[in-house]
Amino acid sequence: MPRGTPADVEVAVAAAQRAFDSWRKVSAATQAEMLHEVARKIRGHQEELIRLLTFGRRTPLIITPSWPATSGAG
Repeated sequence: MPRGTPADVEVAVAAAQRAFDSWRKVSAATQAEMLHEVARKIRGHQEELIRLLTFGRRTPLIITPSWPATSGAG
């Protein structure tokens, strides 16, 4: 059940716009480096993230799809 208010949405949209305004000034090569670093950090915490996402969805871990072990990224 969503708990956000219209004011929360306005704040989030404004923050996203500010972030995009900054992000678009960053070179594509730097954006790629930054996104690869995010991916490395996600992979480094994969088991913890699986547990947190499973708990958040109230889904038994045994039926939660396994995290992709490999991908083309990275």
